[in-house]
Parts: sequence; structure tokens; C-alpha cells
Amino acid sequence: MLSPIFDFEKHTAAEQYVDKLPEPIKKAIKEQRAVEGMDRDQVLLALGKPRSKSRETDKDGDEIEDWIYGDPPGKMIFVRFNEGKVTKINESYANVGGITAPPLPPPR
Repeated sequence: MLSPIFDFEKHTAAEQYVDKLPEPIKKAIKEQRAVEGMDRDQVLLALGKPRSKSRETDKDGDEIEDWIYGDPPGKMIFVRFNEGKVTKINESYANVGGITAPPLPPPR
């Protein structure tokens, strides 16, 4: 009766936004991981708020921003943005005191 007036199947604004994204980015958000090409909003949806951020300008004048996730000891994720898009993601394990170990090799 009310279905022509109200769409009870509507999702939240975030769900509607994610539904319109390309499949690889949508999948990464659902798996709570960052991938190259994401923008800041997409990384926030995937990983949440970073523990810290740093911003600088490279020699070509491009804005570079690094987001850091995790606390030592434990898994750390470093996400680098160049001109607003993810260009690099590093994962490593940080020991007590914040010293990071070399990254693990990719799974086979």
C-alpha cells in the first residue's frame, strides 16, 4: 500500500555510495582494505580514521599525504596518497618501541 510512496528497501547514503563504485574498489571496502586508485573517502570507508597523518610536497610540487593505521606492537598499514589518490600501500609488523620489520612477502 505505501510502497509506491516509500521505498522501504533504501539503504544508507554510504551503502548507496558504495553500490555505485567500480567492483574492485567496492570489494576492497567490504574486505576492509585499501587498494591503489582509491580516494580519501573510500579509504575512510574501508579502514576508518587513521591513527596519524603527514602531508608534504614533493620536488615536482605534488601533494603527498601518508596515513598510518595500527599501533606497535602489531600490524601497521601505511597508505600514501598522491594528488588525492592512493598510490602505495605498505603493511608491516611493528615491534615494541615502534620499530617496523620488513614487509611480509605476498601470499602465493
